[in-house]
Amino acid sequence: MASRPTHRALMIRRIEPADLTAVARVFQEHDRTPLPSRIGVRRRTLLHYHGLYMHLVEGGRGFEDNLYSAGDDPLFREVDHKLAGLLAPYDRGRPSMREARAEEFYRWTDDAPSATYRLFLEIRVHEGRGEEFEGAWQRMAAVVGGQPANLAQSLSRDRRDPHTYYVVSDWTDEESFQRFSRAPEHQALAETIRTLGTTVRMTGMQIREQQDS
Repeated sequence: MASRPTHRALMIRRIEPADLTAVARVFQEHDRTPLPSRIGVRRRTLLHYHGLYMHLVEGGRGFEDNLYSAGDDPLFREVDHKLAGLLAPYDRGRPSMREARAEEFYRWTDDAPSATYRLFLEIRVHEGRGEEFEGAWQRMAAVVGGQPANLAQSLSRDRRDPHTYYVVSDWTDEESFQRFSRAPEHQALAETIRTLGTTVRMTGMQIREQQDS
């Protein structure tokens, strides 16, 4: 799994609105080459606002130095040549990519905890008890969702077998889940669930890494 981008650079240039599609096509072709991976680029976003072209690239530590030193790479020269007639410097006195970079002067990051433990359940619900089961799960989900350590949960039903349900529950850590699972409020709801179906499989997993879409 690709690592989460931790560093970013934003370049500013000028563009004619009629050229937006052409520029996007150039990068669609370029991003299929090995160069972005070699440089360490993990995400690219192109934005436009009243004639301004904003190019946001994100990657891991060190990718900016790789980006600026890639000028002699044939693949870099190729994309640069294709863009030459489509983009213009914001300041003609500062035409280079490094000089076109916007200066970051403030950053805020949401320090909400990330999930490290995931519980996966496969439950076979008894014939004719599906509606009751879904209602019981909703009550369970309301209690689980009130736990600070629970970050996400979902209930899915198998498209081919309507009696089979899947539960996914993400927690900040396994210890918090285990502590909650022993609580009386959980035990009572879990017993109701057990009367409506059979747990076919219960798997606890350590989440190694998550990446945003």
